[in-house]
Amino acid sequence: MKINPFKNYLFFLIFLICNCSSHQTKSSGNTLPNSFCGTISQQAFWGPPGYGEDTTADKKELVTILTLDTALLIFADTVKGIKQQWVKNLQVISSANLNKYFHKKVSITGTVSEAQTGHHYTDFLINVKEVRAAN
Repeated sequence: MKINPFKNYLFFLIFLICNCSSHQTKSSGNTLPNSFCGTISQQAFWGPPGYGEDTTADKKELVTILTLDTALLIFADTVKGIKQQWVKNLQVISSANLNKYFHKKVSITGTVSEAQTGHHYTDFLINVKEVRAAN
């Protein structure tokens, strides 16, 4: 069976223990949590052109990061088999201004995906649908 390279990480099994409420969603017959609790902050990373290879020429990029209250265990189906990884930080992808949430406990509802480009600075991202202050 030929594996489509764009679907390497199509299926995630995500286990999360979280102190705030967790929404559930159905995906391929499995229940996956899609609310994540943690603290939002901004971190600077080396960007183009060399992403840290030449710090005199490379730009710094400010990136919004969600530091999870509890690490997330992700199982991803890859061409080489099942990849298992504990994740504590997720890069936040959102069109909303999240400045008012920096350094505060939040609950983010969204979907987790694998990093795809050089502008993705954590192994996994969260594409935000909703952010609210955690109780």
